[in-house]
Amino acid sequence: MDKNNSFWLELNRSYLMTSIQMTMDELSFHFSESGIEKPFEKSDESTKLLEEIGNISHRKPNLDVLVERCQLSEFEKNILLVCAGIELNSTYSQLISNIQGNPEAVYPSFNLLLSGFCSTHWDAISPISPLRKWDLIHFNSGTLLANQPMKIDEGILHYLTGFSFLEEQLASLIKRDDEKYLITESQQYLVKQIVSDYSKNVHSPKTIELNGIETKDKMAVAKNVCEKLGFTLYNLDAILIPQKLEDVIIIEKLWNRQASLNRFALYIDCSNSTDDQQGNNNTLNHFVKNCKDLVFIGQDASQKTLSKNPNRYEVEKPSQKEQKLLWVKLLNDGDEHSKIINTLVEHFNLSANGIKVAAHEINQADSHSNYENLLWKTCCKHTRPVLENLAQRIETLATWSDIVLPREDIKMLKEITMHVKYRSKVYNEGGFAKKQSRGLGISALFSGESGTGKTMAAEVIANDLMLDLYRVDLSQVVNKYIGETEKNLKKIFDAAEEGGAILLFDEADALFGKRGEVRDSHDRHSNLQIGYLLQRMENFNGLAILTTNMKNAIDKAFERRIRFSLHFERPDVTQRKRIWEKAFPNKEWVNGVDYTKLALANIPGGNIKNIAMNAAFLAASENVKIGMHHLLQATKSEYKKVDKHLSNSEIKDWE
Repeated sequence: MDKNNSFWLELNRSYLMTSIQMTMDELSFHFSESGIEKPFEKSDESTKLLEEIGNISHRKPNLDVLVERCQLSEFEKNILLVCAGIELNSTYSQLISNIQGNPEAVYPSFNLLLSGFCSTHWDAISPISPLRKWDLIHFNSGTLLANQPMKIDEGILHYLTGFSFLEEQLASLIKRDDEKYLITESQQYLVKQIVSDYSKNVHSPKTIELNGIETKDKMAVAKNVCEKLGFTLYNLDAILIPQKLEDVIIIEKLWNRQASLNRFALYIDCSNSTDDQQGNNNTLNHFVKNCKDLVFIGQDASQKTLSKNPNRYEVEKPSQKEQKLLWVKLLNDGDEHSKIINTLVEHFNLSANGIKVAAHEINQADSHSNYENLLWKTCCKHTRPVLENLAQRIETLATWSDIVLPREDIKMLKEITMHVKYRSKVYNEGGFAKKQSRGLGISALFSGESGTGKTMAAEVIANDLMLDLYRVDLSQVVNKYIGETEKNLKKIFDAAEEGGAILLFDEADALFGKRGEVRDSHDRHSNLQIGYLLQRMENFNGLAILTTNMKNAIDKAFERRIRFSLHFERPDVTQRKRIWEKAFPNKEWVNGVDYTKLALANIPGGNIKNIAMNAAFLAASENVKIGMHHLLQATKSEYKKVDKHLSNSEIKDWE
């Protein structure tokens, strides 16, 4: 505890105890013989002492703050001080019991205090009075209300003595924000704007909506606003709001009291909330509506607003220029790696605090032998958590040497890779981004029957670019409720842009089939979903790949908006032989295998890999090397699995 705070605590306690003594003096006077003959006069010495303490202290005593914030009358203040005095000094409890003529009656009744002071009023204990509205005092159950013993709230007693704490009901939900955030120049400008707007409109709604993708950036803005306005920020995850209204009302009352007395502000994080939890949750809406002091609501643009008249602000991620500056500043020897950093920010769109965490990990790494690879892998790692909740990450092991395709197909795949690699250079340095805003996203359509290499081709591209590859299951994304599919897709694209990930929409014909005439709302809804996806793909700062087994089912109007289209044919006999030759990672496991004969089986590469692995299991069970008879048995099983006839010509002389 610093010296200034220790000094204030001493002054605060002296001020409180002097105030209690003056109140007890008045109470004692009115029940003495003197109280019948003349009016009570406050001690000049005590009054002077209070003034001196107030002048010395660098901040107000908590008693004065409470009286001012809760708008207590002089009588209500006296009630509170009597109840506090009893807890802090046994002499006062003896005084109360003596007045009431009962040694066990140490707590005052309202009737007693009505008789003990001059400026009294009955509504001091009405349900809407400050004493009861803010739960400053509590009545012990028993007889008539006015005769029930009164007791000060424990939290208020500690507050008056200078020690504040969150009640148990609050502490389990709300946490103080002690994190040190990084904030960029553009975000600092937004902070100044919010502070200015708030200061100009002191009577305007206290709810501030912060819309944006990155939670940490929104929290950084909120905390900086609080620091400039003199608030202490606390955080609350919206999903923790109780579901019972009576529980929420208790939380509201406790929080409003704490916020008012201590200048606390609250950041409600709605990033983990579903629409049902956020927009339709009565308890969450009730809580936000009844918060009396400054509240920030962190959400993304697709979520419903929680306040009728909020002040809305967009919290953008740092620009590429700001990201570069942060990387250079935070990395050890960042200046020496400016070229690598330039490439990095072209593919990864991290928040300021995301860069801070990633840079710290890179600086702690044991080896920097391949610095670019270390940067890339660390950025991928720190951007995965959000996207992995929305899509399936594919481990990319395949390389260009593993894939077997016609030369022209390989050429197109490398052209796709080249577009992704030099996208920023062409768009920014080449000036294309200034001339057109649409069609800058890189998209590809891979068509062909199952097993012909569509997913493997996506793996090869991702591996070459050192980017993560995510498979998106459209059956999980598409929602029958209007607008929900678009929200799901938005989350996926936003998360992928942050991590530079490649998106693989598998079996895309489920959503992108031929569009017929709009006959009902379902057709119109489906077309809206397709339209939104096309728009996001055209603006996606990355690569989106769609695969389909039935190219003819894809609408031509849709296909024209795709930059690359590649049809994967079933491999010919020469290609099948090359695939078989690559199918066994350890050649020492193979004995007497004739790849020319194996190539006669007219099956795609995916099935060949399945057969090779199943044959390996058969050989391992016999503790021998893989032979042609193992491959024959595995091939028959594979054909049966895919419900395909295996002709004798395909397996001629296999045994």
